[in-house]
Amino acid sequence: MPRNAEVGQQSIDPRKLSLFLVLGGSGERPAEDSAVRDRVGGQDSIGPFAGSNPALGTIQELKRKYAATRARYKPDKVEVLLIAESPPSSGGYFYSETTIGKDHLFRETMKALNFWPVDRPMRRGCDKRPMLKKFGSIGFFLIDTCELPVDKLEPRQRRLSTIQGASTLPHRVRELHPSQILIVKKTVFKPAWQSLSEAGFGEKILNTKPLPFPSHGNQRKFRTMMRRLVNKNRPREAD
Repeated sequence: MPRNAEVGQQSIDPRKLSLFLVLGGSGERPAEDSAVRDRVGGQDSIGPFAGSNPALGTIQELKRKYAATRARYKPDKVEVLLIAESPPSSGGYFYSETTIGKDHLFRETMKALNFWPVDRPMRRGCDKRPMLKKFGSIGFFLIDTCELPVDKLEPRQRRLSTIQGASTLPHRVRELHPSQILIVKKTVFKPAWQSLSEAGFGEKILNTKPLPFPSHGNQRKFRTMMRRLVNKNRPREAD
């Protein structure tokens, strides 16, 4: 096996993988960060984005790992589907078993749903599984527009990846058949909304403007907006 194919053992040029994905691979460039770690499913090992030019099978394997981790918490009936941008290159995937200390979307979503105290920090090493089970038990589920990390890409290529990822949403949303949809983040909202609306899902989208990503001072706004949208459209429970 060539040295540059030993994913997880050798550090290999991420620019080659980027070029591969942009020009003819899966359609999304990975995070160009030699220190990116793959913590999907609670694992902590150097992932393919720490190297470069892995076989397409390696890329597909990472997608399968994200999907398998996510599937553990998929509700029988998806009531509210959150659509985010992509798994973060930091390794703090929404459905990973433990926090890494920078789990902004997970933390603020749990606070918005009253699964975590608003005034309590969520530090590294927190067990997310009980909250993820609660999240699924009330019919909530989350998917990403882009199936691979895009947060380390150059702005133009990040936009292109988001547009291409949005084009795949109708098929994935159709399979999940959610009652309602929430789109997170300004850069994701327009392409996701347009793609889903053209496919006939427009009436299911709860927000008419972006649900802000909950960092850089937007935490409270995210929680308030999410609660309002969900509570406004939540069916009343029988007495």
